[in-house]
Amino acid sequence: MDKQTLDLDDCVIAYISSHVELPAPLEMGRQDGSGASVVYVMEPTKDVKRYFNGRVKRDFAFTIMTKLEKWRDSAGLLDRINGAMEDAKRADIKSNNGSFEFISASMTNSPAYRDAVEDDGVTYSIYAASFKVTAVIN
Repeated sequence: MDKQTLDLDDCVIAYISSHVELPAPLEMGRQDGSGASVVYVMEPTKDVKRYFNGRVKRDFAFTIMTKLEKWRDSAGLLDRINGAMEDAKRADIKSNNGSFEFISASMTNSPAYRDAVEDDGVTYSIYAASFKVTAVIN
């Protein structure tokens, strides 16, 4: 098999979007836009196990941040996202190009307040939560 582009982040977004009602599309990167938003940042961790067949079991850290008017909505949304991720089974998150096999997900940091920002005369609360996704990279 040729080296495929890892599509874990896209598949996690698709899974979350189909299992949790979001107030805005889940996007990768920074919260630069105006209004409510939900963004995430993914990065590999140092937890790696290499197999003789060339496959790698690796953990990835996801941090999801919400920017909503009501802090309870932010914290509640992050709880629902983390609940959906922890409930995900191996067959629930599948690679579109065969680049990974999902193993599990677990919360690493509970939803926590990060900041309050003024945006077009509205004060938004920013909350963040983190979880770990374990996958086998093909």
